[in-house]
Amino acid sequence: MTKTTRINFNILGIILIFLIVCMFQLPVVAKSSVYQVLPDESGAIQVTENDVVLRNIYITLQKSNGSYHVVKPLTGGSYLYYIDAAGNAALSANDGYVKISYKGKKNSYYSKNGKLLTNQIVGNKKAGYRYVDSTGIVIKDAVVQDAVNFVVKHSDASASNDKRLRSCYQYLWKHYKYQRFYGGLSPKAKDMRSYAKYMFKYKKGNCHRYAACFAYIARVLGYDSKVVVGSISSNRGGMTPHGWSLVKKGKSWLVCDPDMELNGVHDYMVARSSCRTSITRKCTLTIKNGVVKWK
Repeated sequence: MTKTTRINFNILGIILIFLIVCMFQLPVVAKSSVYQVLPDESGAIQVTENDVVLRNIYITLQKSNGSYHVVKPLTGGSYLYYIDAAGNAALSANDGYVKISYKGKKNSYYSKNGKLLTNQIVGNKKAGYRYVDSTGIVIKDAVVQDAVNFVVKHSDASASNDKRLRSCYQYLWKHYKYQRFYGGLSPKAKDMRSYAKYMFKYKKGNCHRYAACFAYIARVLGYDSKVVVGSISSNRGGMTPHGWSLVKKGKSWLVCDPDMELNGVHDYMVARSSCRTSITRKCTLTIKNGVVKWK
């Protein structure tokens, strides 16, 4: 083999390796779901996804221009249908947890009289209580579930959300003890989940843990919520690190400060704190499309 031939083989080898690497790096394109909704002469409806008849599953259908279309759950004008083992779809009046299929994904929702519920605690003692977000998806996050359990245990389910929130606030500061921490007095958004988890688990914590815990409680009751990290005037003069909750009612963000209740300061759902404060950051709890985030 000549030197030129060896060089050509080396070049071909490099090209081959390059092509193999490129193949492995190409993005995998998920197969798009193509639905067909086929009513027959008797009025029964069958639904296919990529030419496969769907069975034993819930879907949401919307009727427009005389035709049915599979749509994302909670799309305006859509209705919940159940497809039985024979592949026949019918309107559902189900009460309870349902798994809905859409474009290859299944998410859990909660249906009452065939309507999907949103942004509230759902369920019952037998089936279990959960929080469903603004898109109707059942949230399985452990700390969110801690908040749900707290609300169910320490408030009256027949009361208004405002009354339930107040009951939970009162129980939190009266029965969860204060624990001093000497580090982490200016936490970031990423810390809030672990702070709330600690408070729910050990039933004690400092101001930031009270605030994070209450933010989750407010959120599962349907209120937007935040934790404010900053400082507050001290009875010894000057300022001291502090954290408190903000809960949105109507268009207003209102102060809720369980920790300060221990000092006789009744800052619950007030426009401004009774004390002088300064703000370092605001950490917002969002729960949407099944995802729980602090930012």
